[in-house]
Amino acid sequence: MTGLMHASALAILFLSITSASAKPPKKFWFSFGDSYSQTWFNVTGVQPNYANPLGNPGFPGWTACAGPVNNWVTQTTAQLNSSFVYVYNHAYGGAVIDDALVTPWKPGLKHLYAQVDDFLNYDAPGKSFYPGWKGDNSIFAFWIGINDIGNSYYLDKEGDANHTIFNQKLVDRYFEIVDKTVTAGARNFIFLSVPPIERSPLMLTIADDAAHAREKQIRQDYNARVKAAAKQLSKKKKGVTTWFYDTEPVYNFVLDHPRLFGITNSTAYGDGAQYAWCNDYHSSPTMNLQVAKGVAAILRPRFI
Repeated sequence: MTGLMHASALAILFLSITSASAKPPKKFWFSFGDSYSQTWFNVTGVQPNYANPLGNPGFPGWTACAGPVNNWVTQTTAQLNSSFVYVYNHAYGGAVIDDALVTPWKPGLKHLYAQVDDFLNYDAPGKSFYPGWKGDNSIFAFWIGINDIGNSYYLDKEGDANHTIFNQKLVDRYFEIVDKTVTAGARNFIFLSVPPIERSPLMLTIADDAAHAREKQIRQDYNARVKAAAKQLSKKKKGVTTWFYDTEPVYNFVLDHPRLFGITNSTAYGDGAQYAWCNDYHSSPTMNLQVAKGVAAILRPRFI
């Protein structure tokens, strides 16, 4: 789709699909992560439907950019899609993989294990809560680790100056949680890497060059381990297919060449398309769209 689909456009799409066939094909998107992905979906609220692919809240949801602004999830599934997609976005702002490993910024958040439990507790194995979903018509998208790295890179973990041991603990726990979705029937996965958060306005303000370099090294080590784990998942689990999308190149390209994207200052933040960041730690819709384009290129037309 070339333009952002709102409720009326989605209704038109539904009519065009139903006029072409008695039963329109169903596609399902299940996503898990933190504030970079959140739309504040409430699993017990209105479910995804043709009037609103998110189900709740109203499209495009409530994002980290402090309002109903598109992020990469809605851009991928409703702007760059080739067909209608039911979007179950379990991502929760502030989430880490497991708060037993990394202390979150505040208590009471839904971390990755709790997000997946939400998916499982609503009868995912029986498929009655998500009518029509099955392994071959669903994509499971995971973008997690931003807060894990941001909240721990400066700490001495496991007595390991490079965090390699601790990063492996994070990734082991990450894929232990992912494995629960495989048991429930998930077969197709896309994993996104932690972007260069050391280049965010927040980190540029509060940390020096040495801290930026340390965070980058730890982040890249974590990403390499996620990539390796994703590859192993597809090898070990019959019928499972995984993709790894590295967000670092696209972030760096936009930040290094901002004017190509209509961005006037790559270190400033604010409302509007001219910013790379919508606040001091979250990328703007302009940046998110570039991520979404990369994800869509992988998943379209089979899953979106």
